[in-house]
Amino acid sequence: MCDPRALGRRRGAVGWGVRVVSLLMLASVSTLGLACPSPKSPIGTHRDPSVAAAATSASGAPRRAVARGVSDPENTDAEAAHHVVFADRTRYAYVLLVRGERPHAPTRMALNRLVRSRLRSHIGAVEVRALQTLIERDPKHAEDVGLLTGDEVERRRLLAIDGADLLGLHVETLRREKLVDAALLRDPVLTRALTTTERASIETRVWALVFRADYRNQHAARGLRLLQTLVTMVAEERDALIFDVDTRETVGPRVFGERRFRTTVANVADQISVVPFPDPRHSSKGVRLMTRGMRRFGAVDLELDGLPAQTETLQRATHLLYGLAFVLVAEADLDHSGYAVEIDDPLTVRHADAVGAYGASGGLLQRCASCPGRVDLHLVERAAEPHDPPGHVVARIVAPRAVSDHRPYDHPAWVARSLVSVFGPE
Repeated sequence: MCDPRALGRRRGAVGWGVRVVSLLMLASVSTLGLACPSPKSPIGTHRDPSVAAAATSASGAPRRAVARGVSDPENTDAEAAHHVVFADRTRYAYVLLVRGERPHAPTRMALNRLVRSRLRSHIGAVEVRALQTLIERDPKHAEDVGLLTGDEVERRRLLAIDGADLLGLHVETLRREKLVDAALLRDPVLTRALTTTERASIETRVWALVFRADYRNQHAARGLRLLQTLVTMVAEERDALIFDVDTRETVGPRVFGERRFRTTVANVADQISVVPFPDPRHSSKGVRLMTRGMRRFGAVDLELDGLPAQTETLQRATHLLYGLAFVLVAEADLDHSGYAVEIDDPLTVRHADAVGAYGASGGLLQRCASCPGRVDLHLVERAAEPHDPPGHVVARIVAPRAVSDHRPYDHPAWVARSLVSVFGPE
């Protein structure tokens, strides 16, 4: 996800969710584990039709980036796991499930006609012009043109060009079974937002349109917002259902349009999901929660383990994950110099961040007036597991290194204290 030739730099930190963990989601853990596609597909280019390739970043998973020729004695594998960076470029795709015979992939000209028709009253607006720019650019050379090379002055100049964050749009038609495991389309949790009519139509949708955008994460995730706007319009025009390659959810165009990422409300919780898995690290009966969908913001996905299988605790842990995601999204914009940015350590998550993650639908989360209302934490990359989003890094949430690097370190106890610190006692 990050250009390995970029130098990592630090930068200063600057009602209730509709998809929180429930007993139904806990009951679906085994289903998800069996249905999730294996991440064995190679990290591909625009030629690779697999969902893994469509979803993965252009240059692999985010790691601490070091410029070529620069010696870094601290960058051992063990130490590098503690230095997580945001992506300098992102690639994300949505799969549109359509009815009937094999559809023709829309041309760039046809997509621009759709934009002019649907947004005629806004033609000339900055965002509409940017959407047209994204549509007109072919990302097949993004591996070359997407790299920011040269000295810092030149990098700044390139990034100052209007639309430099928009590397291009790729659209293709493929059979549904090449992209989506049928079990995911039968999962009651992953399809819970479909209407009865939409769910009944799934078997008639044997073809798919893949819409993939390549973008630098600037201007409040503009590339993502433009991609979602275009996907909404095409899905409405073609009566398509939308499959999200990372969250693995399938929704109709109305729900997808309502969940679109908006800078005015910063509805981060609408963009990611939180999924429970067993926690063999701490207890055979324990639970760990993991986000899916942070790739679209150029950030790592998150895992919080050491949790008991108690609904109220898992609910509060979900709020904490959304709050941390909210913090990361706010900091994910590519640095103005073009260098990948290392995530701050430690990170601070506040009660207000958890509330803010729900955007316009946010309500009042439990708050303890006498509690700090915040927690400091550290992210450390863990080894890939089969249920992870393909080709994407997942980072564990632990106590700051001053605590977690030393023994004894009781992680479940720290997690329990952190939830009380942010939200108060249960």
